[in-house]
Amino acid sequence: MDFTLTKRQKKLLHGLVQKYIQTATPVSSEYLVRHCRLDCSPATVRNELMELEEKGLVSQPYTSAGRIPTDLAYRFYVDGLMKKEPMNCDEGEYLQKSIKEAQGNLRQLLEKISKILSEISKELSVVIAPRMIKAVFDKMELIPLTENKILAVVCLHGKKEKRVVLQTSGGEALKDLHRLASLVAERLSGLTLGEIQQSIRSRFEGISPFSYPLLRQIIDSANELFDFSGPLEIITYGTPFILDQPEFCEKQVLQQFFSFVEDKQRLFHVFMQQSRPYDVTIGSENKDDRLKPFSLVSANYQIGQEDGILGIIGPIRMHYGKILPLVAHTAQLMTHSLS
Repeated sequence: MDFTLTKRQKKLLHGLVQKYIQTATPVSSEYLVRHCRLDCSPATVRNELMELEEKGLVSQPYTSAGRIPTDLAYRFYVDGLMKKEPMNCDEGEYLQKSIKEAQGNLRQLLEKISKILSEISKELSVVIAPRMIKAVFDKMELIPLTENKILAVVCLHGKKEKRVVLQTSGGEALKDLHRLASLVAERLSGLTLGEIQQSIRSRFEGISPFSYPLLRQIIDSANELFDFSGPLEIITYGTPFILDQPEFCEKQVLQQFFSFVEDKQRLFHVFMQQSRPYDVTIGSENKDDRLKPFSLVSANYQIGQEDGILGIIGPIRMHYGKILPLVAHTAQLMTHSLS
């Protein structure tokens, strides 16, 4: 895909994306001529828009309508055209005051942050309590307890360990358990807990389950085996803001959105897969089909050795220029205040 744009095309795309974010309606060439301060006719602008359409950056929902940006246009906009809008003084002071007031009560702090993010962005906020995801895996010991029970001891660098009893169909020889423990160490040693939870299946591709009958259970139990953080805690806020968005007028889209948000484990793993320390995933870039009509903005914050995640989920037409700095600044404030 050729994304080499002329100065005029960049100006047009910038104006079109900004206007569509504001109105959620197709943008006409006449509007772009007037508001982008272009020294050319509407006919010339229409020709430029046709070129942008050929590049996959804009589309025309129906004949004689204006243009709307595609997911690729939003990506181009976020990566190079967008101007970030810093928080205003009142918002910044409110955020700092809320963090200071809630220090010492993590649950209250996370609830306040979720509420503030949603109120400022007018989107749905997600705040995930800190998890031990950066601790590094060392080895796994597999110890037979009974004919049908194996004790799995997950050992981290720094001597911290966790013990989980696995139910088996029986018959695992001691030498087979040693071979499997060696294979697990070979494939996973040196990885963080977060990396293992995200990628464990792909790291054992090509290994026959007949050679290691217990391996499938280890893979299926990865969330339990490699989670040293206790119960998963996720706070969301802002449902009324979502219901006000024109993108959510269709019942199917609304159901799709909330089926995802209510799936806490899936929500956690999607945000875990975001690049660190800061990321934006736009529409079709999402791997989960339920999220393809939406965008995610996320950042991580730290408390000691543990990482938490906060972010925003909204329509692809979200106000990136305001939301990206908001999420990044909030994460930095939390890390600084809680360190």
